[in-house]
Amino acid sequence: MWSRGVKYYSRSWAGKLRDASGRWILDSIANNAAAHYLHNMFFVTGKSKYISAVPKTVQAELYRANDIENFDTVAARIFTDDNTEMMFFASHAHAAEGKILKFCYEFTEGTIYYSDERGNISFEARLKNGSVIRYNNPSLDSYSKFCRFIEQVGNNEPVSCGPEAAYSHILCVNGMQESMPGIVTFPDNLIKREKLSDGDEVIFVEGLENTLTECYELWKLPSEKGIAWAKAGKEINLTGYSFFPAQTL
Repeated sequence: MWSRGVKYYSRSWAGKLRDASGRWILDSIANNAAAHYLHNMFFVTGKSKYISAVPKTVQAELYRANDIENFDTVAARIFTDDNTEMMFFASHAHAAEGKILKFCYEFTEGTIYYSDERGNISFEARLKNGSVIRYNNPSLDSYSKFCRFIEQVGNNEPVSCGPEAAYSHILCVNGMQESMPGIVTFPDNLIKREKLSDGDEVIFVEGLENTLTECYELWKLPSEKGIAWAKAGKEINLTGYSFFPAQTL
């Protein structure tokens, strides 16, 4: 949950499906602000730091509260090429200032939890043998990855998370868009407006934070929970996918 105000969407390309020339943009929370969090699931579960896991199927539910072409809220179930199940929930239609970010990665020997609730960060692994590993804030040195990239190029080494590893993200985003080509607008009676401290205004959906949090904890999409405004997307098979859109949008 990471609110974005009206000013955020005032840029000419923000929230757009295409540009003025008809070229695809597909700007959304999954392809912009939260793109790194979506891709991180593929990267971490890849077989090396040069290869990400590849999405095999995706079923997405795409919604909007803001007056945009594309979606500001997404719920998706993804299976990778090794049958790892992933759930991804994200929304800009949130009233509170500051982000609420949660990860839960379940592995064979334990589970990793990360949370950032308005700057209050917790990051630890709880192993099945009862031990706990606590990690530092991964954002303390935001330029370290850039310096590492320069070093790798300078030493003629393979680049960590190069285009081959990043490919999984755009493949997944394409699948999301094809899963629900008609973006669902939240009901008018649930859409609210709130002034922010910087003078901007945020459009949000009443009760959305609780709904998505419950879905996240239960591993269910909103449509599977029977939420009144929810609509199920189609499951898209991404095996051999080579061109967007594979279907007519």
